[in-house]
Amino acid sequence: MRTIISSQAVFYFLFLLFVMILGCSPRLEDRLKAYEDAHNSHDVEKVMVFYAEDFRFEMVGSWVAEGKEEMRKLEEWDAAVNSHLTFTDLKVSGDTVTCKATERNDLYRIAGIEGMHYKSSIFIFYDGLIKEIKAEQTEKSVRAKEVVFKSFIEWASKERSQELTELKYEGEYVFSAENAKRWLALLQEWRKETVQP
Repeated sequence: MRTIISSQAVFYFLFLLFVMILGCSPRLEDRLKAYEDAHNSHDVEKVMVFYAEDFRFEMVGSWVAEGKEEMRKLEEWDAAVNSHLTFTDLKVSGDTVTCKATERNDLYRIAGIEGMHYKSSIFIFYDGLIKEIKAEQTEKSVRAKEVVFKSFIEWASKERSQELTELKYEGEYVFSAENAKRWLALLQEWRKETVQP
């Protein structure tokens, strides 16, 4: 017995299959939320699965990290300083999520900064992985950081010049868990010696 399937039935079947596939694939908002949770758990291996091998991170006007292994160093740094990210105002367009962000960590806390606010964070996905992040801090956050860290660097240049030289390579921060802990200790010492209770 031969079964005849109408073109309308085939169309309906393909439409249902398409809906099921869409329903099973994670939405980018959900993927970004899972990334936020992984970062905030300080489990470096857990968060690294979100990055593409040719990942690129740009802190607008400041520095760029290229490649997944460079990002591992930054994630290890973030885990050591107890970094906590919060994403808000998510907007999705194709493979891109744009949002605002706030970062709090122990370095900012010791320095007396409530947190860094980002007016724009752009996440570009490819095959479900984050291929690029472009983050831009608000002018107010940049100014607050510059004022505090200028004072800290002036103190460290006089009181701990050798350690400061070791922690920066050609004037740039060297990201690692070990260096993050050394920065935290140095900032605590500066705070204790220079800031009135």
